[in-house]
Amino acid sequence: MSGQAPRRDDVTVTGDGLAGWRVPAAAAPGALFLHGWDADRQEMAGPATEAAALGFSCLAYDLRGHGATRAQRHGVTPRASLDDATAAFDLLAGAPGVDRGAMAVIGTSFGAWLALMLTARR
Repeated sequence: MSGQAPRRDDVTVTGDGLAGWRVPAAAAPGALFLHGWDADRQEMAGPATEAAALGFSCLAYDLRGHGATRAQRHGVTPRASLDDATAAFDLLAGAPGVDRGAMAVIGTSFGAWLALMLTARR
């Protein structure tokens, strides 16, 4: 423990004066997983599960043109893929209980390039 007392919010349980404290849990760090070209989110299932066991809130998704959207592959551009990764990052970072200031982005192959570019954006 950090030696710091947890935050306590005063709450009223009922309208007739029952008072209490709500002690919220610390926000979890987030981890976005980006798979490589010719793969899908299943490639990241193991690492995402391991990160979740360490306390991370994780998101892995199929890049556009992969998985269920494979038919869209002909129209995939690096910029569109980066825009999608940014949207995924923002989705995870804005999720309840996720600490937006403690985000990790992990990728393989094309996903690693996206992770690098996304880090420059966010």
